[in-house]
Amino acid sequence: MKTKKLIEREVAEKLWSLLDHIDTLSDICKPTLKNPKAAMAFYNNAMKYAAKRFELLKSDGYKIYTPQEFKKLPKQKPSMVHKDSEIKNERKLKVFNESEVKDKFIGKKGTEQRKRFDKKVEGLHKANKNS
Repeated sequence: MKTKKLIEREVAEKLWSLLDHIDTLSDICKPTLKNPKAAMAFYNNAMKYAAKRFELLKSDGYKIYTPQEFKKLPKQKPSMVHKDSEIKNERKLKVFNESEVKDKFIGKKGTEQRKRFDKKVEGLHKANKNS
């Protein structure tokens, strides 16, 4: 059985790994005069890594909990409930899929710029799986 200290160490290492991947993205996605939209690519990919923190720990917005502690918290009832379709219509949002975002901000599939980007991101995903 793992000790609490060992589990905390593993969580810390995994969180550090996520931060390291985001840092690497900042090297890959530097906006330039030729590619000013690389910042959007950085943002979208960084948010994917940031979301992975919830696989390790949970939060109520104020404190951090282990998944077991979080399950024991009293459930809060939402004050207002909207259907997703109502919110989208109200804000008139266009929902893009990942491929559309890449086409728009990085370059169309098959271009050299897109191939380099996809290769680097693929390497990050492989490194993340191995960590």
